[in-house]
Amino acid sequence: MNQEELNEILKYHQRWVNGLNGKRAIFQGLDFQELNFEGADLRRSIFQGSNLIGTNFQNANLYGADFNNSDIRGANFKYAILQNSDFQYVDFQDTDLSYSDLQDANLQHTDLRYTNIESTNLRNVNIQNSRVTDQLYIKSEKIAYYRGIDYYCWFFGKIIKIACMGYYMKEWETFSDEEILKMDDYRALKFWKKEKHIIINISKNLNN
Repeated sequence: MNQEELNEILKYHQRWVNGLNGKRAIFQGLDFQELNFEGADLRRSIFQGSNLIGTNFQNANLYGADFNNSDIRGANFKYAILQNSDFQYVDFQDTDLSYSDLQDANLQHTDLRYTNIESTNLRNVNIQNSRVTDQLYIKSEKIAYYRGIDYYCWFFGKIIKIACMGYYMKEWETFSDEEILKMDDYRALKFWKKEKHIIINISKNLNN
């Protein structure tokens, strides 16, 4: 599918959303690699099993959309509306979800390694059994966010993810200065010395 064909489908979907004589966008199993959906109104559209690698969804309205079993590695969802969307079994590696709204979305069994979730709204998101690092999977529904001086931090139950580094709270508590240095040089060490007690306390309070 090329961009011109896609734009025609988007036009008819917009009419369907508005209750006019249009047609719902159903894109099951299609290849949209690197196509542009920027700013599109795709409420309740269906992308099941599609190839969306590197696709641009910035500022798109994808409320209630279905992305089950799709590959969206490297896609751009910055500022997108993703409320109530279904992302089960989706690969989010290297995807930009910053400033997007994922409230009430289903992200079970997703791969979130190297995903940018800075300032993302994850309120009431179902994120169980999702992967945050090569070794860690999220088993809890308890989620919190903290914006540090140099890094953003996410708390998934007993797992703390700082930028792209995710470990259990007990591991963060015991890391040596040398181990922190290896993560991102002196910037990381300076951050950790200043913010460690705040981050650990947030995690402890979340799990009380």
